[in-house]
Amino acid sequence: MDGNKNIGVYFAKTPVNYVSVKSGNRNDPTVWNTPYVPDMATDTALISAQHVVTIPAGYTTTCGAITFGTGLVGAKTTLQINGTLNLAANLVPGVYTKLAIGAGGTLDLRG
Repeated sequence: MDGNKNIGVYFAKTPVNYVSVKSGNRNDPTVWNTPYVPDMATDTALISAQHVVTIPAGYTTTCGAITFGTGLVGAKTTLQINGTLNLAANLVPGVYTKLAIGAGGTLDLRG
């Protein structure tokens, strides 16, 4: 034995409240107010008014809760599911919410 020891360092990601800053794919970090994407059962995501957030085909993700923002009268907020969304807690629609599940899309409500 040469006296060297390996030390592993692990970083735990804490739950985050994500807010969409533009429309786009859910797995695109530039869509959110942080440099990450919501991907844990304890994360919450707010889709801001007039934004369309899409879960692309072939993409599977998990989120704790999704809330749809409200804004101007008739300002639609959309979650388009073409892949798979495992929702661990709540889905809180706004007044003008559109939840669209495309062909091959799956919404698994576990809350």
